[in-house]
Amino acid sequence: METRRFSEFCRGTLHRLLIDAYSEAAELIERYAEEWKAFDSFVCDNLSFMDECGFMTVEDDHVIGFMSWNPTNLPDSVEIGHNCIVKSHQGFGKGKEQLLLAIDKIKNLKPKRIIAKTGQIDFFTPAQRMYLSAGFTYKKSIKRDDDLAADVIEYELEIW
Repeated sequence: METRRFSEFCRGTLHRLLIDAYSEAAELIERYAEEWKAFDSFVCDNLSFMDECGFMTVEDDHVIGFMSWNPTNLPDSVEIGHNCIVKSHQGFGKGKEQLLLAIDKIKNLKPKRIIAKTGQIDFFTPAQRMYLSAGFTYKKSIKRDDDLAADVIEYELEIW
């Protein structure tokens, strides 16, 4: 697995990857597809910044996912943003491998902690396990007004 800069890929790639990664959760695609499209545009419109805040994950010359993070609360924290692994590569530890690569890059920013959030519905159970197995600890559940998205779980990894 290797990482590459967002700037090496064309507009629409992030949106396409998120649609693929969520292919087993049509209700989430319906709810978030427009937000994902906006995120894709934001990344492409701000490549000099975003190339420092995430990466594309490539295996055998094929893009299999990506990871992004928000450093605006440094030095206190960095928050993991959108991240995904395409459906065909899910269930093989690729998400955790990608997360560990991101943690190594984020540590260079010297945050006190890394924050990650994921959904509390069954679809997100693998993500919940991934964060815990990478050393994150459960911090809290956040109640959402959006019934579809349900509650959000927040995890934290203390760096120093």
